[in-house]
Amino acid sequence: MSISDQRVIYNGLDISTQVDDFRSKNALFGYETGQYLYIGSLLPFNNFWLDMQVANTIDSAVSIDIWWGNSWVSAVDIIDETSGFKFTGRVNFNTNRLSSWDLEQTSKDVVGLTTFEIYWKYWIRISFSANFSASSAIKYIGQKFSNDDILYSYYPDLAVSSTLDSFETGKTTWDEQHYMAADHIISDLKKRNIIKSKFQIMDYSLFTEASCHRIAEMVYIAFGSPYFDQLIEAKKSYKEAMNLKFFDVDLNKDGSLSPVERNFSSSFMRR
Repeated sequence: MSISDQRVIYNGLDISTQVDDFRSKNALFGYETGQYLYIGSLLPFNNFWLDMQVANTIDSAVSIDIWWGNSWVSAVDIIDETSGFKFTGRVNFNTNRLSSWDLEQTSKDVVGLTTFEIYWKYWIRISFSANFSASSAIKYIGQKFSNDDILYSYYPDLAVSSTLDSFETGKTTWDEQHYMAADHIISDLKKRNIIKSKFQIMDYSLFTEASCHRIAEMVYIAFGSPYFDQLIEAKKSYKEAMNLKFFDVDLNKDGSLSPVERNFSSSFMRR
């Protein structure tokens, strides 16, 4: 994912490139109360996936503010699957019904970001009720639509340890492929003009099945001709899973789904 889609600032540092790629880098996040983690995006959003390289070990409640009306406004309906960044998982939130988001031409106009010159972003800031363990580190902030448990319900053969090891020696999970599948789905949606940015995806669960089929494609391609039939079936299943009537994407840039958006119909052209 290009850092032009997402910018992440913490403790006076731009850590965008460190948390934008799930493959290698990470950013130390020994959070102390009074600090903020800022996320800037091309469009408003209501969720993100967090992968911790080193999890926080101290209980701490999360707070989220949204930049609107030249000030920070508290988000509502926060569901933190990470329990204060103690686990890898998803963070969900929403705008107060009486507020929205502001697109800022420059981060210099945003309280807490005046030392940066980042253009045309919507911003949130994240804080916590207690200090983190000093060694805490963030690996990735972005999207992920599936996990191994769900994948194995569709493809039990991928749960066999010998299959994992045949794909890559010492491999124990398909985590990397889950992230790669998410990137592929986002790219697919962009190519077909369903979305302009990953941030328009309001209901990530719609793409769980497609993600599993895409992972199976990757695996069966790697295993070559003996798995040709399985590859063809996985490709077919992926196309069917992505041929949705409703995509539940944010069309009016308010960071939530209105009744009209929930009924916005679109579909892929079959090839």
